[in-house]
Amino acid sequence: MADEELLVPNDTYLKAGIHIGTKFKSKFMENFIYKTRADGLSVLNVQKIDERIRMMSNMLAKFEPQDILIISRR
Repeated sequence: MADEELLVPNDTYLKAGIHIGTKFKSKFMENFIYKTRADGLSVLNVQKIDERIRMMSNMLAKFEPQDILIISRR
């Protein structure tokens, strides 16, 4: 997927560090893992993350802004 197909340039995602995962993996994360480094740290697939952000933004666009509450662990 080229940069022009992403919501923001690939460099912006990489600078933000969204591609850095953890050593903990679950079956739900398998689709998002690009590769696992030798030290066990998972590198996440930026295109998959961008795809999910796009899906969520389309879903949230159906609601009024004052009706949305987002809570994150990180």
